[in-house]
Amino acid sequence: MDEHDRLCRSLIAHLSRSRLAAGSGLAGVHVDLAWRDADGHQFIAEVKSVIGGNEVEQLRLGLGQVLEYRHRLAARGVAATAVLLVSRCTDPVWPAICADSGVLLLAGADEAAWPKKLMTAAV
Repeated sequence: MDEHDRLCRSLIAHLSRSRLAAGSGLAGVHVDLAWRDADGHQFIAEVKSVIGGNEVEQLRLGLGQVLEYRHRLAARGVAATAVLLVSRCTDPVWPAICADSGVLLLAGADEAAWPKKLMTAAV
């Protein structure tokens, strides 16, 4: 299993513990994962493996992808909270960069913080 699959499985397992189910794709947009929280808020996630020295490139690529997906969904009348899940994020500026764009950044290395972050992120 590669890092991307491991991250997807970790998020799916986290959601299932809260009795939430995630799938891939939504309204014809090829998001990595999509789910609704207990209150019915729609979430989408782009998942990026950060290995070796590719952290900045993966963060930039993932942020651009999830912004595109959110825009395409909004054009179809689907409002969604955008999440970028990466293996790790060592640069402390990236959570703020993502937040400025209305994207929640989650790191696989910080799974204990996911519940609180996801609960406060719904649109």
